[in-house]
Amino acid sequence: MIYQRKPLKVELLESGEIVDCMAYEIRPETRAASFEKFEAEKMVPSRRYKNVIVQGAKEHNLPAEYVEFLEQIKDNGYDGEVDVNIPLTLQ
Repeated sequence: MIYQRKPLKVELLESGEIVDCMAYEIRPETRAASFEKFEAEKMVPSRRYKNVIVQGAKEHNLPAEYVEFLEQIKDNGYDGEVDVNIPLTLQ
């Protein structure tokens, strides 16, 4: 497994409501192995992943400065298919 789920509580800006969310972060052992195998600068998101994050930020009306920050993140150029079996909705 490359990523691990990380439950978070997030405060919504407009309402102040606290909601439960789920984030995915790279597992420490995966990060360490990647640093040994590749230079650190190669640990960048795929273009496909970055575009999903940017589009989500735009759809949820996040501040323009933050969207611009996301758009400036270096990606590895990969924009092909990905085989990820992660449920995107709570069931």
